[in-house]
Amino acid sequence: MEMNPDDPLYPAVLGSMLASTGDISGARSAYERAIQSAGADPSYQASLYMSLSGISEREGKLPLALEEMKKAASLAPGDWQYQSLLAGLHTRAGDPREAIKAYDIAISALLEAPSKITSADGRQEERDRILSRHYAIKASLHQLLKEDKEALEALSKAASLDRTNPQIFLTTATMALRRAEMDAFFQNIGTVVRLLEGMGAQGQGATLQLAYLWHGDAAKASALGNFVLRLLGLSETYLGNFREGKTILERFLGADSPDPHTRGQTLAFLGYLEMRIGKWKEAEERLQASLTADPSLWSSHALLAALYYDPLAEPDKGVASLQKALELAPGDPDALGGSLLARRLDPGDPLAPYLLAVVYLSASQKDKGKETLEGIPQENLYKNLRLALEKMP
Repeated sequence: MEMNPDDPLYPAVLGSMLASTGDISGARSAYERAIQSAGADPSYQASLYMSLSGISEREGKLPLALEEMKKAASLAPGDWQYQSLLAGLHTRAGDPREAIKAYDIAISALLEAPSKITSADGRQEERDRILSRHYAIKASLHQLLKEDKEALEALSKAASLDRTNPQIFLTTATMALRRAEMDAFFQNIGTVVRLLEGMGAQGQGATLQLAYLWHGDAAKASALGNFVLRLLGLSETYLGNFREGKTILERFLGADSPDPHTRGQTLAFLGYLEMRIGKWKEAEERLQASLTADPSLWSSHALLAALYYDPLAEPDKGVASLQKALELAPGDPDALGGSLLARRLDPGDPLAPYLLAVVYLSASQKDKGKETLEGIPQENLYKNLRLALEKMP
């Protein structure tokens, strides 16, 4: 049975479906109709403006996306997630000052939240870990503005809440290097190397190379290779400086001949950076090249799945990529490195089959999508997908 077009939720569900197939103008029209018929529920209106903001950003209309997200945040003033999304938009628009203001509002709302926060997909996360990430990002923004005092205050709060957050130590190391406080730099960058996935001995080598360069021993530094460039490129990436990170990582690939795994990882990072700045085809080429270098990189398959599912609107390829990622992803949570993408693609995570179901449905493979969805507890499904499951013939 088809969903009734007179159903109040119909325009919103239609907007979501059109967006998933790449029909951006159709999705915009559907969301605009949904807003007109949304009624007086401000939280529902806020979610629609948030979706509309995402459409505007995909269209390259960042100022419009900002205005729509501001509207969403004003309709749900106590919801930290809208402020956090607004802060991210301000950051991508090159306005760290406004981003800091939005993060401050999000942090104030989080401080009033329960100790465990449940997201729309049913995942529970410690509030303190979310707070720590917000303080750490805020610190990196202060650092970009060369406001060391404010950055250190935010870092101190981030560290008091979660000592496993690598951005705390990365920002601290960057500030120490700028002030030529090398003991503090090495202490913090060493912690970053231990915390970040995939850095390993190469990251330690980069740290040692920096030490040799600082002390003027160019011969020893050269003998260690160019992994310093990779470390700095990854550092810029984790600090949100995507274009700078891309430039440095390209220098690394051009200056050295890394082993296949390192080359593959670096190309995967470049693919991620291309995605963050909206260069979809370039991102696909980078990610495919990373798998040519090292076919075992499940994270590259996962990024390709996201790329095919949404901006490139090639859901059949998305299905194949996500299935491959789920096959290759390690099951041991400790091996996942704590990254958001890794946690979401852990085959033991209840969200993994949900993601696969989304791609099946977008590829019009209804039987497989329905079978996958029916295996997930109903309370863990998004409202719209639960509705889609009920209406599915």
